[in-house]
Amino acid sequence: MSSQLIRKTRWLLLRVIIVSIGFWTIPVQAQVSDAQVGALVEALRLAAPQTGTENDGLYSEWQIKPENIPRWSQQCIDKQLTPTEFESSPVTARAILVCVMREVLEQQYLASSNNESIAVQRAAAWWMTGDANSYNSHPANSFTHSYIQKVLNLYQEQKGNAQTQPTPTPAPQPTVTPPQPVPSSPAQPTPQTSATTQITDAQVGTLVEALRLAAPQTGTENNGLYSEWQIKPENIPRWSQQCIDKQLTPTEFESSPVTARAILVCVMREVLEQQYLASSNNESIAVQRAAAWWMTGDASSYNSHPANSFTHSYIQKVLNLYQEQKGNVPAQPNPTPPPASTTTSPETTVNQPQPTTPSPQPTASTSSTTPISNAQVLALVEALRLAAPQTGTENNGLYSDWRIKPEKISLWSQRCMGREVTPEDFAANPATARTILLCVMGDVFRQQYSVSGNNEVVAVQRTAAWWLIGDPEQYNSDATAAYTQRVLDLYKK
Repeated sequence: MSSQLIRKTRWLLLRVIIVSIGFWTIPVQAQVSDAQVGALVEALRLAAPQTGTENDGLYSEWQIKPENIPRWSQQCIDKQLTPTEFESSPVTARAILVCVMREVLEQQYLASSNNESIAVQRAAAWWMTGDANSYNSHPANSFTHSYIQKVLNLYQEQKGNAQTQPTPTPAPQPTVTPPQPVPSSPAQPTPQTSATTQITDAQVGTLVEALRLAAPQTGTENNGLYSEWQIKPENIPRWSQQCIDKQLTPTEFESSPVTARAILVCVMREVLEQQYLASSNNESIAVQRAAAWWMTGDASSYNSHPANSFTHSYIQKVLNLYQEQKGNVPAQPNPTPPPASTTTSPETTVNQPQPTTPSPQPTASTSSTTPISNAQVLALVEALRLAAPQTGTENNGLYSDWRIKPEKISLWSQRCMGREVTPEDFAANPATARTILLCVMGDVFRQQYSVSGNNEVVAVQRTAAWWLIGDPEQYNSDATAAYTQRVLDLYKK
């Protein structure tokens, strides 16, 4: 390669300019999944042209120009990284690029009328030249045209060489076969799928809990399966990469039930959304189809097994456990938001008033404009637990590590699980408590993210103020600033 071509390549390579000053705040309605963004970021890494020069002024495996790194890291993780820091932490680098490219891919989805193949090519053109519209304007033999096609091919390989418009039916999923349950990765939902299904956090959480309780036990301690859900080890790195952007080992997955649950909520959300569509929004059938998918890999087989078969019994057990968790309530939950939370100051109990702007039940369009992940909500809920002020009194009328007043527990559990959980049960079962709080705080966090102009730091502080006094607008007041800062610091950890 000539020195002139190298210079031209380096100039073209990954210019990646922010296309307008309003880029980060444009409302986006495209339904792009975490898996799609992850596949694109990985394709960009694999397609990064190599200059053959070790110190070529570009950083990381993505070959990023140094001037982009402080801006992107500030935008995405609220901390300016140096190019060297960015390069030295591939996990952080990937997370930042997922943040950047999510908005790019969402915009290109809109610009391409939801054509996934064209959206990926447009995103690749943007990454290479700064102009997404140039994706098909280069001659077939040009470097840029070859690069864009390479990114598309790698993207499709990452997705299993699937069609660019995947069907709502999940790919075959070998899962639980007695006594060896084998859950596998869900198919990618189409962008339109998420927009038409109204699945709540509580429904997904209830399904995941039902799968845990229904997991067949082999009676063998070291049976090669991991966690209370009895997962085969080969699924864990893929699912964790897809859902939290980090490959966990089976041991790491098993050692953290909270993280395991969050990953399975991520996986099963897409499955349950697809089965809702396939069942014409019949919740009972959707749950049975999801259980069949988990067990056999074929959701449509949910009613094809003899009544005396193991598979039929398993599917019915999952359904019964799901309905028990929800108290057998109607299939369409009440969209009214849960009431505000309660916490304590070091000396006194603060009964939170209803927030001034109650958060709605999240809809597909809400999720698309407030891209808060399950992992972020999980981190916030954990921060609230760690920040809970202690009164120093054992029997102070508050329950669980989060220090919740009993009347809130009854209301929230009814809203989120379809049945009232007693304060004693709430305190005695941290997994149930966490599931309920994920449901409550997911809505609040997403709303505050939107209100704060998609500023994650401010959204966390506003949510902490809502939790403390019921008024997110007071997040920086003298009365709340120390507490909201503590929650933010714990959230970042």
